[in-house]
Amino acid sequence: MQTADRSPPVSGRVVLLATLASAGTTLLLLRLGSGHTLASRRFGKLPEFDVWIWIYAAYVGTAAALGIASFPAFWRLARTAGRHAAARAVAAWPVLGALLFLFGPYVVGKDIPLWLGFARSTAANVIAGVFITPSFAGLLLVQTRLSALARKTASAANEGKAGGLIVELSWLRTAMLRFLTTFAAAITAGLLGVGALRLAVLAFGYPAARVPLCDFSPTAACSLRWPP
Repeated sequence: MQTADRSPPVSGRVVLLATLASAGTTLLLLRLGSGHTLASRRFGKLPEFDVWIWIYAAYVGTAAALGIASFPAFWRLARTAGRHAAARAVAAWPVLGALLFLFGPYVVGKDIPLWLGFARSTAANVIAGVFITPSFAGLLLVQTRLSALARKTASAANEGKAGGLIVELSWLRTAMLRFLTTFAAAITAGLLGVGALRLAVLAFGYPAARVPLCDFSPTAACSLRWPP
């Protein structure tokens, strides 16, 4: 990897437009059709419902902004690590999410009072998950590149090329911190959205025993377990 081989940075206007578009799409996804059934209409009138959809919109918008901002560093790593390594890193994220979603500790339910609430929240999580992919895959590619550099350390020192190696290691450290920070920020926002959903369901009138127990997966998908 050459130090001059840098992907062009993403413009702030692109990030802003993607953030607003993603947040707006999420608001429409969760709000439209909320009055389709009586229970959904009552749920949609709760102030806690408005808090939930705005937090979820902020979550998806944040994921979009962070994912787009992280993409240049991810793309640079992907070109360096190779097509197969990049494909494996990208595929690991949806596979991990699917496994946690299907085989997590709680049974997946569909009884959110909102009409098609489970499908709506799942769709929002998928949108956010797509934007989180560069950060997650970037973390894996950093480890792949570090392993490759570890095998070249001795020969680089003997050949007098340690300077370039140090520069690349420094860049990898910066990229890893960026990926880790953006990934953690997006997941934290998602967990806040799950907590807001829990409060909204409580405010709807379900007893405490029937409040959804949330499976804090990387996509912040909320699994519901209803006691008999």
